[in-house]
This record gives sequence, C-alpha cells and structure tokens, in this order.
Amino acid sequence: AHDFGFAGSLCCGRGWLTELLRLDERVELRDHTGSAANATRLLRTASFAVEPRGDMPERRIIYEALHAGTPLVFTSPVAPPLRLLS
Repeated sequence: AHDFGFAGSLCCGRGWLTELLRLDERVELRDHTGSAANATRLLRTASFAVEPRGDMPERRIIYEALHAGTPLVFTSPVAPPLRLLS
C-alpha cells in the first residue's frame, strides 16, 4: 500500500511532484491515454490520490480514483462541476 498516488504527466508546473512523491507513488503518463492498467493498480493501492492542476479542468484519473474508492486530494481549486455519469 502507498500513502499517495499520482498518475499523469509532469507537464504544466507539476515537477514538484517528483520531490514530494516516491518513485513507487507515481505513474507518469506521457499522453492522455498512457498505461491505464498501471495507473489503476497504483490508485487502488494508494490511501489518497493527488490531483494537481493541469492543462484540463477534468482529468480521467479523477474518475479512475473515484472508481477505485481512493479519496482525492486536490492541490488547487477545482472548477465545478465534475460531471459524474450515472
């Protein structure tokens, strides 16, 4: 189990994550598709998912963390609404 998990790219001023998170607490996705299996596995074993501001207000990984049952930690304000499909 991991304390934190981050899956995404290190673009958009997210380089500080490399200092905050251990190597095993992050999966770097170089594009918006990336390795979903590794990201899902990380998020299922993390106590919290770190969600920093990025290039889009909503990220697929937010929904993957919710689906995995992992609480989200937003590091900056989130513009509502997050659209959850029923």
